[in-house]
Order: sequence, then structure tokens, then C-alpha cells
Amino acid sequence: MTDTLSTIKARTSANNFDTTHVLTLAEIEELVSYAQHAPTAFNLQNWRALAFSSKAQKEALKAAAYGQQKVADAAVTFVITGIKNGYKEIARLAKPLLDAGAIDKAAYDVWSA
Repeated sequence: MTDTLSTIKARTSANNFDTTHVLTLAEIEELVSYAQHAPTAFNLQNWRALAFSSKAQKEALKAAAYGQQKVADAAVTFVITGIKNGYKEIARLAKPLLDAGAIDKAAYDVWSA
């Protein structure tokens, strides 16, 4: 736990990148996999990650990000989008938990009400 807390406290926003570095698709997928383990309400994970790695894509994003150079310089620029009204999916997403016996019918009914 101490290592986790130390890491959180020591984190900083990265502003300078090695513009020659390339991430593989496997590395990008691994990064997204880690993000998918971050807690969300009801574990809905009601967001999607878009990874942009081409120079043209990142230049377009840079323009949308008020000209921030780091958007273009990073090996991959992620855009995280939220799913509006994701809470409306709770019943569908919780059904496999109910079917597997991980939650009981009362919990399912409360969550999906």
C-alpha cells in the first residue's frame, strides 16, 4: 500500500516526450487494460479509450487541445470519452453477476431500479 500511495503522491503531468519513441499495439492495449481496472461507480466502466498514434491524428488533436505541443509529441495520445447515461445500462451489465450468483436478486433489483 505504501508503494501505491508514494507513487500517487509523486506523480506529475508529463509535458516533454521522446518524439522518436513508438509504442507497439500490445503496449497500448496493456496501458488501456490498466486503466480498465480503475474503479468506477458500480464498476460500469462507462468510458471508452481512443488511442491516436499517427502524426496526422495527433496534429488534429493538438489543434483541438489549444495547441498543446505534448499532444503531438507523445508516442500515443489517449482521448477518454464518457458514455452519457451509462447508468441506464446497469440492469444489462449486472445481469451476468446475478446469473453467476455473485449478487442476489435483491441487490440486482436495487441496482437496476
